[in-house]
Amino acid sequence: MLNQLDLIREEDWDVLIILDACRYDYFSKHYITYFDRGLLKLAISPASNTYEWCKKVLERCDLYDVLYISANPYINSKAKVLDFDARKRFSEIIDCWLYYWDEKLNTVPPETVTKKAKEILKNWKDRAIIHYIQPHFPSLRLGGSLDPFPKPKKKDIPDASLTLKVKRIINDIVMWYAPHPILQMWLKLRLRRGRKLGPEYELFAKFGKKRLIEEYEYNLKRVLASVKELCASIKNKKIVITADHGELLCDNFMFGWKLSHPANYRHKALIQVPWFVMEKATSSQQKS
Repeated sequence: MLNQLDLIREEDWDVLIILDACRYDYFSKHYITYFDRGLLKLAISPASNTYEWCKKVLERCDLYDVLYISANPYINSKAKVLDFDARKRFSEIIDCWLYYWDEKLNTVPPETVTKKAKEILKNWKDRAIIHYIQPHFPSLRLGGSLDPFPKPKKKDIPDASLTLKVKRIINDIVMWYAPHPILQMWLKLRLRRGRKLGPEYELFAKFGKKRLIEEYEYNLKRVLASVKELCASIKNKKIVITADHGELLCDNFMFGWKLSHPANYRHKALIQVPWFVMEKATSSQQKS
């Protein structure tokens, strides 16, 4: 299988489009609806979350002439995140995550990224990376916070240290090893007690695995439609679509069924990503 880091280093792309948390299997299922020309390959990402990808890919590539249009706060022009400083890696960074964040959706819609990218790329001559946040949760259809359970009336009383440690051990066991019906009940209990969970966990707790996958696919279709619009506006440049990492959608993992994208795991759902090379449109194709 192809190594994504080598592909980014060695292939002569002009525009690299990153779909955040996009699995190869779901991309291969849906991309043909939006793109009728191009070559899809399976690539292996060296990372299973964005921070890890920044360290293992962006820091190991020569991208100093590249414009980065970012809907993901890990790649920003304002400050370093943990020990990754994107400001030292690119010629310019456009902070879509900062200026175009939708508070109701709790994310940056793909249409906003496309609009900004089309505007900037008209006059940009060098290479560019456009980083969409979708199909990463939250669901664009349901909004950023489902808030499925009422808030507790009383604030939680701080646990004694031993009790807290026991609770953390129980939580880790359930989160990593429990079958998904037990995991779902556990997450419901935590939400009812006012715990803050990620949007994919909230969604799964309320609706279950089937709806979780449906919302992931909705996000993917929405971002693909928007990327199609962007690609139609780019002429005479080699465009590649890939992802930083994948996403666990209740996939069987370590005797349980897991969600999200924890760092440093080599599950195929997390590291198998698309590498889709779009064919440059000829003059006759552009007219048609």
